[in-house]
Amino acid sequence: MDSKGIIRKRLAQHRDIIEQILADEKLQDTIAQITDTIVTCFKYGGRVYFCGNGVSIRQRAEQLRKKLKYGTVTGI
Repeated sequence: MDSKGIIRKRLAQHRDIIEQILADEKLQDTIAQITDTIVTCFKYGGRVYFCGNGVSIRQRAEQLRKKLKYGTVTGI
């Protein structure tokens, strides 16, 4: 598969995930609750620990930590 094909495939996967989230009100509520909890924790000087089991999950946790630390997550 060429680069353009890979990009299109990945974008389609992301679109599918977004559509699933938009169709699932309960999941949206859960995401909102988690977000509110993290934001409240930070507002009061607390800490949030991210962890994972395995390289891929650990890498995602580290990426999220860096985005939160350096302010690259928007809307918070």
